[in-house]
Amino acid sequence: MLLYAAQATMLGALAWILVVPHCRRRLVPTAAVVLWAVGVTAIFRRYGADGLLDFYSNDQRYHQFLVGKLEWGGRPLLFSDIEERRYTFLGWAWLGRAAGFDEVLVLKFVALVCSLVTYRIVERERELDASGAGAKLHWVWLTTGPVMLFFSLLALRETMLAMSLTYLFVGRNPSLRLAAFANAFLLRPHLGIALAAGWGLVWVVRRIPAAWHSLRLGVTAVTSALLGAWLLAVIGRVVGSWTPPESPFPPDKDAVFGILANLTGLQFLLVDTVTIERSLTNLIVTRALFVETIAVPTLFALSLFVPFVRFERLRLWVLASFVIYLGVITGTDFTSFRQTLPFMPTMGLLVVHGWLELREGRGRGTPRPAELERSAAG
Repeated sequence: MLLYAAQATMLGALAWILVVPHCRRRLVPTAAVVLWAVGVTAIFRRYGADGLLDFYSNDQRYHQFLVGKLEWGGRPLLFSDIEERRYTFLGWAWLGRAAGFDEVLVLKFVALVCSLVTYRIVERERELDASGAGAKLHWVWLTTGPVMLFFSLLALRETMLAMSLTYLFVGRNPSLRLAAFANAFLLRPHLGIALAAGWGLVWVVRRIPAAWHSLRLGVTAVTSALLGAWLLAVIGRVVGSWTPPESPFPPDKDAVFGILANLTGLQFLLVDTVTIERSLTNLIVTRALFVETIAVPTLFALSLFVPFVRFERLRLWVLASFVIYLGVITGTDFTSFRQTLPFMPTMGLLVVHGWLELREGRGRGTPRPAELERSAAG
């Protein structure tokens, strides 16, 4: 116990050194580091070295198995082998174990660093940075709120995916944005496919005149849902790990309801207690603790109906990618707000931008200068 607590303290201090000095407002990330060190130690004390692998998600146990596979699994020969090893996430645990650290704790450390980096990306996002809004604490809840801290306590890849997608959507360096896309693709290939397909779809949709905002929005949403259903059928046949629907066009009412539930953070209404191994009551309590898992996607969906000049390309790209992705996962047993988390920081950013536009009275009637209309997606 004392050794684990000492390792947690050392890794928390290292996370602080690596990220927090580069942040403008340091109170939030510093508090996150302290809560992380206390949280991972408390989980270890309560559940033990083996029991903590099943805390919230038993995928942590699978990740521990995959870390061992890096040593005895041989050379990867196929893309599926590379994807399964998740080198960019699990490789750090392999290195940490070689240095004498608990490999699962190292994965939690990586999750913490990724959540802190995501906070830093959001804080310094160029438009919010220019307006001064990026330094305001009350926006943190919408972008990197408590759910990000919670996931940093787990040996899961979601915070790394959130970091990758946030930089891909709003980052400034083209090479790093490409690297972020590659990382997301390697960690979750169908998410990478959704991002690429969404980008291509938005390029086509923007050929529609900007004044026809409702048509752009409708075409993006409907086409994305159809693409997601088609991709589910294709992936199901290629991978063979589940039975694809016989006819993905049009999606049935269950698929449509599933996409809408995901768009509003109400995935627990689709819960299969055999697969998830958690009761509906337990899932509702979780949503009560992390209200942002409902508020952020819902507010993002509502904000799409307001025709802002700024960030329209980015808003459509996030919408298209998210709905295509939902079209794939809704037909599987892996529907949860874990799947939404990678998009949540960017969704929260776009909600903040929408609120700023409404507050300042800027819409299509009074467009900003051209240099401010360019989104990070372009």
